[in-house]
Amino acid sequence: MKTVKILSALLLSVVMITSCNSGKKQSEESGVESTPAVSETAAPEDIPVEIKQLSGYFLKNSYELPKEVNVIEVVDNDQMKLVFGVGKTMNNKVDAVDFNTSAVIGVALQPTDIKTDMKIEKVEKSGDALNVYVLLVKGEKQSFTTKPVILFSFSKLVDVKEVKLFIDGENKDVLPLKFKNI
Repeated sequence: MKTVKILSALLLSVVMITSCNSGKKQSEESGVESTPAVSETAAPEDIPVEIKQLSGYFLKNSYELPKEVNVIEVVDNDQMKLVFGVGKTMNNKVDAVDFNTSAVIGVALQPTDIKTDMKIEKVEKSGDALNVYVLLVKGEKQSFTTKPVILFSFSKLVDVKEVKLFIDGENKDVLPLKFKNI
């Protein structure tokens, strides 16, 4: 019986190691485009960073936005619950976050009655900074206001000290980060 348990544990370990090293992207499953962790053609100062865009969250009305454009670092689950609410998606799936291994960043704009979507164009490491490039897509006037927000996570293995936000190519905000790299 002990032999079966030991063999089962070894087999599970081999499967986990093999799956971690397979290099396959799960972007098809999640519908999120991801960028390889390191690009062979990128200059050393501009290394693409793989992110996971998080869905199923909205910015709570009680959270005050001090600036026109805001970068929000979420350091733990308690802060996540204070700042963001959970909303149903088309498939009723809310992306979970492991704060032990992932850092979470949100980009939020002031309330607006203009339909405003944000799209993450790219995320890259440049020196000690995580550069986040966001495109704004504005649409029609609405009869209500919303706080446009986009939320994403990345590995705490990425050694960065601050986030620099670029909207439509223009540097809009810089946020020193609090999380500890692993």
